[in-house]
Amino acid sequence: MSGVGTFVYTRAHSVTFVSDQMRAALARLLEGVGLSPARLVDDWLVIGNAVTTWLSSGDLEKVTVEFYTRGTSVACGRWDIPVNYGTSEISNDMWLDRSHLAGAIAKAPRPPATALYRIVLAKKAGAPAVEGMSDTEYLGTGSMVSRATGTIIASPGLSAGLTYWRNK
Repeated sequence: MSGVGTFVYTRAHSVTFVSDQMRAALARLLEGVGLSPARLVDDWLVIGNAVTTWLSSGDLEKVTVEFYTRGTSVACGRWDIPVNYGTSEISNDMWLDRSHLAGAIAKAPRPPATALYRIVLAKKAGAPAVEGMSDTEYLGTGSMVSRATGTIIASPGLSAGLTYWRNK
């Protein structure tokens, strides 16, 4: 007698996986540029709830890390993790491309050692409210330009890319 087993990926699996991998990628990114991810870890209860809520509703557009120095309104560095819904090329796999992330970190300019960072979530208008989250504006980018590096997180129906900003 033989048996056949199947596993069905659901949107809930993808949301949980992508949210967890975003946290991991952000922590690796912060460590990779020489900053402590302690504040990210401390704040993840609120940030993670917002990421999960807005991924589930299809309203999360991207997660951004902005680096800045105290008293300025222009970022001295920035990374975006844009979300892609309905990814058709991923049907039965889930992954975080750690080597791609490490390579991008190695190529991108580092923020000053004294830089601070903040996490900004971009969502669609009408997204559900999440306790602890409020509207904000991005810091200015000055003469920086963005460079998309490709997909770093993938799952059925949901993936995330990576973009870093550098001076022209």
